Amino acid sequence: MARNLLFRFRTVDESQYRNALPMGNFWMGCGVVLAPIAAIGLFFNLYFIHTYYLNACAPFFALCAGVGLWLVFKLMRTDFIRLLYILLLIGLWLWTASPEMAQASYDSGRDARLDYLSAASKTIPPDDPVIILSATERSSFAPYYLKRRAFMGMMSNKPANIRPLMENDYFKKNGFHWLLVEGNAPGMAELAGEMMKRWKTSQLASIPVNGSQYLLYSLADQ
Repeated sequence: MARNLLFRFRTVDESQYRNALPMGNFWMGCGVVLAPIAAIGLFFNLYFIHTYYLNACAPFFALCAGVGLWLVFKLMRTDFIRLLYILLLIGLWLWTASPEMAQASYDSGRDARLDYLSAASKTIPPDDPVIILSATERSSFAPYYLKRRAFMGMMSNKPANIRPLMENDYFKKNGFHWLLVEGNAPGMAELAGEMMKRWKTSQLASIPVNGSQYLLYSLADQ
């Protein structure tokens, strides 16, 4: 008797749960689709500046793409058309995976800054830190692609007062011999000039890359 009561309780409970949310799987799927879109919309500035944030949404986008392809497959009525559809998808995958396609995508989306920083990293010794004066808000873009330790001195959104550090020769005492100037914001050239005066010599490094917004200076007391 106790078993029958327990069975009835579970049956009623499960029935109520099913009726509480009609089309529950559909709405759950909508939630999965809308979750990354809502996150991007809510924190749009972060996703706009730090483009790698989109990597966290990649599984959701891949899931949506897979569901979309499956729905298209289900709408096809004959096996022959479905076979052509699968062959088309395989052909597109092979095309995107080809070296020619990869090179074309690489060239079209290439950022000139990457070329400059990659070339500059060959000029700067591996253990040398770099002073970076940036016209934009603090970003790890330049230090990351230089693959060097760096001190970020910003000029616009979040300016940092580094004059006391210059006056106390903080940079000289801590082994900084390279200055990377990014952009041409008002006051950037003046601040870079004041900083370079703390060393006996400052020389513009010749980096064989055109169309970049960077200038790299070598600083020395010799």
